[in-house]
Amino acid sequence: MRRLLGTVLVLALLAVVLVVGDRVAKGVAEQRIATAVSRAVTVSGSPQVTIHEQTPFLLQLVQGRVRTVDVALAGAQLQGLAASDVHVSAQDVAVAAPHRARHVSADGVLPTSTVQQVVAQRTGLDVTLSVDGAAMKATGKVLGLDLAVDLTPRVDAGRLLVDATKVTLGGRTIPTTALPAALRQGLTGLQVPVNGLPQGLALTSAEVVPAGVHVSLTDDDVVAPAGATSTP
Repeated sequence: MRRLLGTVLVLALLAVVLVVGDRVAKGVAEQRIATAVSRAVTVSGSPQVTIHEQTPFLLQLVQGRVRTVDVALAGAQLQGLAASDVHVSAQDVAVAAPHRARHVSADGVLPTSTVQQVVAQRTGLDVTLSVDGAAMKATGKVLGLDLAVDLTPRVDAGRLLVDATKVTLGGRTIPTTALPAALRQGLTGLQVPVNGLPQGLALTSAEVVPAGVHVSLTDDDVVAPAGATSTP
């Protein structure tokens, strides 16, 4: 009886040690990933990393793949392009380099100020961008006349484009086809560059939200950029 009780106590203690060890290893891995993300991308605040435990983390390490890793960023810079409220979820991530994930989904918001900067650079117009329902509205002056342009984002072949759907000049609505060629070209298919994405990750959708343009990205077989991950 004493031997049985002793065996049970030893097994119980071993189970506690394994649970604690698993949690410690998971916490260390999450912190390392957060540090690596901060080094690879200019971020606002500290990245929030969560490794989900459908199975014990140590077992996932032994198997060589982590089931699900989620990363949340208050803000990030993608090669000079600001984004906010960024979320990334990677499934079935290889522990060994090059850290290939079976599937990745991500989303974030490009603030109106970011899109305004691109519109000004590409068109030469001094405009202010705001959100007006399901579209963005660029307002300013041209030749002393009030200018208002409704802009709608879309994704085409993985590129984020913005099109003018309505132009009002001096209180009169003008068809985009009647605009000077240079201005018309600048307001049609205006590309907002979203660079610095991991290999294989592509834009899939874009919609206007109160803070700007909400973009979604997803793909399979995605490789993490160099320096963006850290082996536990």
